[in-house]
Amino acid sequence: GPTGNSWEESVAGTLEKHVDVHSYAKNDRLGFHIPYVHLGRSHNYIPDFLVRMTPQHDGVTRTLIIEVSGGQKSPGPTMAKAATAEDQWCVAVNNHGGWGIWSYLQVDDIAKASIEINGALTRLANAQPNAKQEAAHARHTSGDISALEPAAL
Repeated sequence: GPTGNSWEESVAGTLEKHVDVHSYAKNDRLGFHIPYVHLGRSHNYIPDFLVRMTPQHDGVTRTLIIEVSGGQKSPGPTMAKAATAEDQWCVAVNNHGGWGIWSYLQVDDIAKASIEINGALTRLANAQPNAKQEAAHARHTSGDISALEPAAL
């Protein structure tokens, strides 16, 4: 549902309090998904949260994808989704450069969620943009957004 479960509510509470979180959204009906393959079949993975960080000194947009994985989720698809998001999708988007720096976090233990989220946000804040991300930011701030059109990743 729109408010999620108690784990998701706990994650939202952590995000509300974090000084470097500019905004976040529960990914419900936003249309954001990550394609992945499990057991030879294609699926669309819809992660739980998208978190936009407060701009850092370099001005490059930073976004954290958070998945809240409770004990009720099947481990096979959960691992396939997480591996695709972290090891392929974020890598491809970061290599493209036009959408800033992206990172992924899967929360498996609600008792450690706050520490894991804070750590992920710190790592993301400290991530250095690559040349493509810096160039895209420069084009965006100069008003030339033609190079930021979505491309097949």
